[in-house]
Amino acid sequence: MAGGALLAIALMLPLEDPRFIFLIALAALCLVLGICFRYLRVRDEGDALSVWFGPLLIFGMQIPYKEMASVEIARTGLIFGIGVHGLPFWRITYNLAVGECVRVTFKRRRGWLRLKSIDIGTDDAEGLAAYLNERIAAQAAKGPRP
Repeated sequence: MAGGALLAIALMLPLEDPRFIFLIALAALCLVLGICFRYLRVRDEGDALSVWFGPLLIFGMQIPYKEMASVEIARTGLIFGIGVHGLPFWRITYNLAVGECVRVTFKRRRGWLRLKSIDIGTDDAEGLAAYLNERIAAQAAKGPRP
């Protein structure tokens, strides 16, 4: 929507105007970001859960199962919005819509944001939570590596 508005404004300007190129570039950036935040991919990568937005896989992360302490079903509110939102030292949210999500709590704070947990939006929160609990139990059964 923003990309279309920027494009419409740019097309009203003469081609020689330096703002024309700037607005076209900004419209293209809005289009790319819009495409990136259209899909949320949640996949098992063997020893980690992969959570990425869009076909370009620009925004996302991998979470090793061995770093997960617990999993629960939660709800995202309007305060966390849609997309990638977070508060340093607390939690980050990856979602496409406000609603049910799976909250993964880490054994210790993770990453440069020192995250305590992550919320992952999904259409099947019960299924994802059950799967992650199985993977956590399997990691616990393996025990610590020497």
